[in-house]
Amino acid sequence: ATTNQEFYYKLPHTKGNKYELVKNPENLRITKKGEIYWIPLPTQIDSNKVEVLITNQLDINKYILDIYVNAPPIISFRPTIEEQIEEGNMFSFVCQSFDMNRNSELTWSLKDNAAGKISISQYGEIAFKDSLVVDNILYTLELNDGIDSDVFNGILYINSLPEFIEKPNEYIELGDTLNYL
Repeated sequence: ATTNQEFYYKLPHTKGNKYELVKNPENLRITKKGEIYWIPLPTQIDSNKVEVLITNQLDINKYILDIYVNAPPIISFRPTIEEQIEEGNMFSFVCQSFDMNRNSELTWSLKDNAAGKISISQYGEIAFKDSLVVDNILYTLELNDGIDSDVFNGILYINSLPEFIEKPNEYIELGDTLNYL
């Protein structure tokens, strides 16, 4: 289950079954047809036990569910949506993350990273590899905890400064006109 998202689970149901919650988070409910509905809160992260007694005319069954609640990871420090650098310069940025789960193993990855021109380390450091490109480079950064992920879409704009192709004459004589295109 994921925090702040509805969790649904259907227990076996036959006509005449009655369901009784024995142990459960307070905001979990069960219908007369054995359907469990729950929206886990941030205070319910990690393992949660749910015990349900199913009774009918013939017997009593006890169902025990161990539901793991995951809080999605968050990319908490990242580049702006559009970063700009000048041609020939390098770009480097160290991202940071946050995860409320007790035991989490976070992994960083890049999707759609313009044919490998951008890389990311296991510690969240983004580096631009090719400084001789003048272009908009679109990239998608993903932080994954093995269950959920957070995604950031960015643009790295590499700009070339304007320059004169040829130089005008350094001096002209009095009365001459300087034409330079």
